[in-house]
Amino acid sequence: MFTKLSRAFFSLSIKGKTLLLVGVLAALSTGGLLVVQFQIASSRTAITEQMSYLDILDRTNRVHQPSAT
Repeated sequence: MFTKLSRAFFSLSIKGKTLLLVGVLAALSTGGLLVVQFQIASSRTAITEQMSYLDILDRTNRVHQPSAT
């Protein structure tokens, strides 16, 4: 299998090799962008969960504070 791929690669012209390289780079950059978007979405979800948890803690602390009177 590897020998077939290497023969096919070496039989390509310079233009074909260049287009193959550009295609591989485009695929890698697209994959990287998808990973970054997933990380951003995960961060936003975590921030939202933490905000709701802190809101609950804040309300609980207000209820259980002794009155100043």
